[in-house]
Amino acid sequence: MKFKKLFARKKSNRREPRANAFVLESMEPRLLLSATPMTAAVVTTDHLDYAPGETAVITTSNQAGDGLQFTSGELVHFQVTRTDSMADYIGSTSDVGPAGNEAWYVTDGVGGFVAHLGSDVSGDGIADWIAPDNDLTVNSSISTTWFVEEQYRNSSLLVTAAGQESGAVATQAFTDVAVNTTTVLTSSTPTTIYGDIVTFTATVTAAAGTDAPTGTVEFWDGSALMGAFTVPDSTGVGTSTWSITVNQYLIEGPHPNLHAVFIGAADPVTGDKLFFNDSTSASITHTVTPKQLTASFTVNDKAYDGSTAATGVIVTLTGVLAPDDVSVVFSTATFSDANAGSNKTVTLTGVTLVGTERLNYSLASSTLTGTGNITAKELTVNLTVDNKVYDGTTTTSGVIATLAGVIAPDVVGLSGGTATFSDANAGSGKLVSFTGATLTGTDKENYTLAPVNTTTADIAKADATVNVSGYTGVYDAAAHGATGSATGVLGEDLSAGLNLGASFANAPGGTADWSFSGGTNYNETNGSVAIVITKANAVLSLTGYYGTYDGSVHQATGTATGVLGESLVGLNLSVTSHSNAGSYVDTVTFTDVTGNYRDTVKNVKSTISKANAVISLTGYVGTYDGASHQATGTATGVLGEDLSAGMDLSVTSHTNAGVYIDTVTFTDVTGNYKHTVKNVKSTINKANAVISLTGYVGTYDGAAHQATGTATGVLGEDLSAGLDLSVTSHTNAGTYIDTVTFTDVTGNYKNTLKNVKSTINKANAIITVTGYDVLFDGAAHTATGTATGVLGEDLSAGLDLSSTTHTAVGTYLDTVTFTDVTGNYKNTVKNVSNRIR
Repeated sequence: MKFKKLFARKKSNRREPRANAFVLESMEPRLLLSATPMTAAVVTTDHLDYAPGETAVITTSNQAGDGLQFTSGELVHFQVTRTDSMADYIGSTSDVGPAGNEAWYVTDGVGGFVAHLGSDVSGDGIADWIAPDNDLTVNSSISTTWFVEEQYRNSSLLVTAAGQESGAVATQAFTDVAVNTTTVLTSSTPTTIYGDIVTFTATVTAAAGTDAPTGTVEFWDGSALMGAFTVPDSTGVGTSTWSITVNQYLIEGPHPNLHAVFIGAADPVTGDKLFFNDSTSASITHTVTPKQLTASFTVNDKAYDGSTAATGVIVTLTGVLAPDDVSVVFSTATFSDANAGSNKTVTLTGVTLVGTERLNYSLASSTLTGTGNITAKELTVNLTVDNKVYDGTTTTSGVIATLAGVIAPDVVGLSGGTATFSDANAGSGKLVSFTGATLTGTDKENYTLAPVNTTTADIAKADATVNVSGYTGVYDAAAHGATGSATGVLGEDLSAGLNLGASFANAPGGTADWSFSGGTNYNETNGSVAIVITKANAVLSLTGYYGTYDGSVHQATGTATGVLGESLVGLNLSVTSHSNAGSYVDTVTFTDVTGNYRDTVKNVKSTISKANAVISLTGYVGTYDGASHQATGTATGVLGEDLSAGMDLSVTSHTNAGVYIDTVTFTDVTGNYKHTVKNVKSTINKANAVISLTGYVGTYDGAAHQATGTATGVLGEDLSAGLDLSVTSHTNAGTYIDTVTFTDVTGNYKNTLKNVKSTINKANAIITVTGYDVLFDGAAHTATGTATGVLGEDLSAGLDLSSTTHTAVGTYLDTVTFTDVTGNYKNTVKNVSNRIR
């Protein structure tokens, strides 16, 4: 059991509403008793039975009579205890107030809600759980509240109030029970057609508290259970709703005792209600009207029989709800009249619904109309015709045709028609068909003539025209026999039925016995003719040997071929064997061994041409050395034999430089090789002459100088006459790289170029400078001098004396600069002493 005070509290620990949650009630409207006159102490509860989740209002006051009394402003000790032997439920709501038999304290008119510590831990003489007096007035009447928890469900309880100062004590017994409920059943509509959906809703309301009732709702149609549901569709403050939607469950008619039963959850051991008590709704009435069905039907087509009766009726109902068992029966089904026609009106009468669920449905009428077809009755023809001999046609004669199957007293006749055999072939009992006839008479529209009417007759076999001839010819390896033809009465080719007897391929032939099988339409016949075959000429194909001498024996080749291209033995080619070069005409003999070919002879020409000896020549390739050289070579036969004795290489001998194309002659002495010539190229390349050059090195002296040199041949001969040194001639100072040309005049040496370096160094010019020694006269004075070249030429223009010019008194040591402008002299300086006194 847990406790919680409602007003002026400092700590609420309030939780969201849940099953069995506690709901606080305002105490404002409750009547609290006055503290006067002085009476005996009492404690009361606002009622004696409570459901879990309800709030019990406990009031202590004084009542008329003697005894201890509560005083104004007194601290009162409250406690609720169990007076039965029931065990507490497991799992009470926590943190909402004192639990079990723990006490709580209320001061008349004062106090505030603080945490309960179970004792006076603060040491102020007052318990640390302080609950307010609900009326907050000092009047010796104290009202407080207590929440009923599920752990005390169905318990017997005692509340005790004890005054701390007055010593007054009062008690009051009460109990903890489940909440009463009421159930109301409503429907979405009071009337429905069978199969329409209707929803029934049960609303369950708790008699006390705000918790939504939980449990199971059963929906009943009288004593028939329609369904039971545990989970509500929706919940509200103190209410829950359940609903059920039905259609085919409610059959046709009034349902005056529809009700809902709410069953609250119960203890599985004791059966006591845990939270909410059961309740049953008042009955309501719901009326279901029959569902109207649409019916249609089909009938079998029938052949005209002179009556209006319809058969094969199949009725289809539209609108029946699965799996309802509903069908129809009827009394009669008749066509509008008996005549043949399409889409004729058919009427069903006495149509009635049958089946288990038939009362839930209705039909608009007991008579139905539809359509059906009466087809014309097919009549046959009784037919007879005459037999005939095969003539290749299907025509008949002697035709007699009469109708069968006309219903009396109908008037129907037969006009026209043709009778034909099924095919033109001979045979017994052949099918004859009668077609093309038409019906006549006033009742012909109710009939039709069978498309084919038949009888049987015979067609006898005819004699064919047969012509057969023998064969005479030369053997060609093909089989030969008689030839012939067979012709029918219509001129048709019957040769397929002609067996011409044996065929012969080899000479001399034989006799062919023939026969004719007429098959279906013609009679059989036979006879014999001669087959004559004479010997053929074999085709002899001879090819003489045409080749070049190779030292081997060769002969002609050939074949003897028969008329089918077959190879024939009997050809003797041994007389055509030869090995040496030459032309040969040989006679080859063919002797037949098959008996089909004539013996014969034929000439063949063979030729063995002279071979080419293998001439291998190697020209001389070298550099001119003053000696004679020639090519080398060999001549080799087809068997590798040496034929070099027939080769003349003397024409290839040469000494001087040059390129030589020489023709070497080969002359055969064996008779098997061709005389031949072959060119060979020899090359004697020009030699390099030895060129020795020495450049001039000296100082400029105004004269011309050039390099010196020699050219020497491979035999030490002097070739210097071809050396041109004129390009090396120079006078002025400088370094020269000159290209000297060597031009050969013998034809055996390469013309060539070679560079040579010559150097003419610059000379020193002769510099003469004369200083001055004069008295100061205020004028400028300059030293004098000359520059002279190696040839005595005046170079003074390059002498700069300006540095020696002075005016003031003094002794001067001046440097005179010589700058050459010819390129042949070195630039230089020279010092000179000057004085002005």
